[in-house]
Amino acid sequence: MAWSGASLPWLAWWPSISGLEHAAFVAGGLLLYVLVTRAGHQRRHPAAAIGWVVGIAAFPYAGVPLFLIFGTRKFVRPAASIGPPVRPDPVAGVPEWAGSLLAALGVAEASVNERVRFLPQGRDSLDALLALCSTARARLDVCTFILGGDEVGRAVVQALTAAAGRGVACRLIVDAVGSLRTPRAQLAALRAAGVEVRVFMPLLHNPLRGRTNLRNHRKLAVADGRQL
Repeated sequence: MAWSGASLPWLAWWPSISGLEHAAFVAGGLLLYVLVTRAGHQRRHPAAAIGWVVGIAAFPYAGVPLFLIFGTRKFVRPAASIGPPVRPDPVAGVPEWAGSLLAALGVAEASVNERVRFLPQGRDSLDALLALCSTARARLDVCTFILGGDEVGRAVVQALTAAAGRGVACRLIVDAVGSLRTPRAQLAALRAAGVEVRVFMPLLHNPLRGRTNLRNHRKLAVADGRQL
């Protein structure tokens, strides 16, 4: 049996392949899935694994490229150090297993917050962010997924610009996908005011430094060591 545009007119652009070639492509796609997941020790939920296998088997010409783009590990783990693992110093209130896990992932050790305050409404969060920015004297770091061109985004831009005008070292990081609709003029104005602006995981980047579907959804603001 041959797959060609003669049997399916809407696939006239598709090159003619035999059933054996199609089966070989499916088998190769499934083998690629096994090799990539096993070589990278990538554990995933059974439902996700079944979904990828079924997708590659049923729609191999779309499933294989999608798996290579979105299905592999989002973050490349740091190379394992030579020698016995280093046991982190215990932190009060932090379970030992959590400290060991963070150390194995190359993440900074856990810390205990002195105080946690919950803000009931979005407006309360914005007011707290603007207040934090207004009190910064030496350094101000802001991390967010979206910086819109609306009233909220303009208020944050004004707060960062004012802080930079006071001589505060300001840094802003936004997500590449979340900031797709962010006005370029808005980011340009921040840079012109002296704010260091970075875009997390651009759509076109080195694939060895993370996957396109690795997005930064963190909302974080730190002024002179005080975190919001």
